[in-house]
Amino acid sequence: MNAAELYAFMGDCPNATEQIDVALLNYEGPVSYCDGQLNNAGVVIQNLSLQGNLMQATVNAILDGNVIATVAYSGDLPLYALETVLFESITNLPDTASLTFQIVVEGDTYLENNEIDVDVTQTAIEAPLTFTIEVQPDNYPTEVSFELLDENGNLLYEVAEGSLTISDLHTFDITINEATCITWNIYDSYGDGICCNYGDGYLRLINTETSEEILYVNGEYGSGITELFAALNPGVGISESIGTHNIQVYPNPANEMVYISANSNIQQIELLSQDGRIIREFDTNSAAVNLNISGVAPDVYYLKIVSSNQVTTKKLVIE
Repeated sequence: MNAAELYAFMGDCPNATEQIDVALLNYEGPVSYCDGQLNNAGVVIQNLSLQGNLMQATVNAILDGNVIATVAYSGDLPLYALETVLFESITNLPDTASLTFQIVVEGDTYLENNEIDVDVTQTAIEAPLTFTIEVQPDNYPTEVSFELLDENGNLLYEVAEGSLTISDLHTFDITINEATCITWNIYDSYGDGICCNYGDGYLRLINTETSEEILYVNGEYGSGITELFAALNPGVGISESIGTHNIQVYPNPANEMVYISANSNIQQIELLSQDGRIIREFDTNSAAVNLNISGVAPDVYYLKIVSSNQVTTKKLVIE
């Protein structure tokens, strides 16, 4: 978080009232993972201690009541200051996971702000995987670039900086023949993403065979963002395969209504904030669902869709 973001946040920050109080504010990291391993999961902490600077803390990642990863924080964090604590890798995750992140500080007397919940999902498609990447740049297309890497860091595909010269929609057809975990690194050389004041851009990764959206990346990604997905051997670990569910969400971005269709009945839908909070819940028993999202503040959200005893998470942008 840069200085401008820090000062903007501090205008809304709570008053410190306890001698020792440290808050865990929000999650910064991917909500998709590959091969049971979530990388670069970060949580933002804030020191609200009147007693002085925060020197040490423990941050835990908890699954089903068990601590599965721990990071020991060591620093010198002043009152009201923020810092991101990074988990380099959280391993052995199931196909979907509801993680609780928890901060523990000796002497902390206010515990209601010490935890946040985040839902993450393994994204997997059968190999060979043929997909299309759509890139809608902003008014400065030459700043946009991306690369696809396999699980060993080998380059699979690349669109270099300066390759996109017009602001029209660009499409790239790609085939991955071997089973592998794929890292999709997206960059903006100016550092302002592809949105907002200079055009409303986005990137989408689409399964060519099913026309199903695998990943949607909103243009508000600053200098860069990393997404993960997997191309798996047929029949291996594809309970979360989007191709299996064939779930479609449209329009995306949306404003008042969003339509969801699947190849089997949907039992429940949750609209989640980026930090994993449930904004709205919908119970249903239909393969086609119309959701009224009027009144929901514009932002990036996630739809957790329960269908045929399986779960799919889809990103949704509300304008």
